[in-house]
Amino acid sequence: MSLPYPLLPDLPGWDITRDRVTQWATITQVSPSGMEQRASYRSSPRWAYSLTANLLRGQRRLLAGQLSEVVMLCNFFDQQQGSLKPFLLRDAISGGVSQYAFATAATGRVNNFQVLDGEGKNAAYISSYSFDQYISGAWSTISPSLYSLNTTTGVLTLNTNAIIGTIFRWTGVSNKLVRFSSDELSITQALDQVFTGKSFEMISLKN
Repeated sequence: MSLPYPLLPDLPGWDITRDRVTQWATITQVSPSGMEQRASYRSSPRWAYSLTANLLRGQRRLLAGQLSEVVMLCNFFDQQQGSLKPFLLRDAISGGVSQYAFATAATGRVNNFQVLDGEGKNAAYISSYSFDQYISGAWSTISPSLYSLNTTTGVLTLNTNAIIGTIFRWTGVSNKLVRFSSDELSITQALDQVFTGKSFEMISLKN
C-alpha cells in the first residue's frame, strides 16, 4: 500500500542535529485565593520540527544524471505550495525502530495488531518494514505473503489468527504528518554550486 503523502527528500546535506518541540495547550485560571484551575485544549501533543540544510549541491557538483539537491528541495517546497499541503517527515526520536516488540497475542481469535513506534504510540505512515514472530522459543521472519499492512494506519493483519502467546516485533520507519510553518523558503549560495538552507520549520498535523 502506497503512502498518501510525499516524503520530505532525504538529502545528504541535512544537518544531523534536528530540533523537536513537544507542544500542549493548557489554559490556567487563578482564583483570588491563589488556587489554580487548569484545562487542556488538546487530547494529544503536537510537535514542531526544525531542520537545517548545511550543504546542498548544485548540478555541476554532482555526477552526470544526478538531480541537483538544491533543485530537489526547491521543487518539493513548490510542490507543497509552502505551508498549504501536508507531507511526511521521519521523527528522529520515534520514527526508526529495530526489532521492536509491539504486541502479544492474548487469545487465538485475533489476527489484527496495531504497530507501535519508538515511543510506544500508534505507528502511522510506515515507509519501510519487516516483521518477526516468536513462537515455540524461537524468532522467525514473517513472510510478506502471510500478512497485509495498512501503511497509513499501521494496522498489521495476518492471513490467519495468531497462536496464543505469539510475540510480534518489527523493524522499519514510521513518519509524522507535517506541513511547513512558513510560505517562504530561504536558500543561500555559499560557494560555486554549493548552497545552504536556513532552518526549515515544520508543524505536525492530525487527520
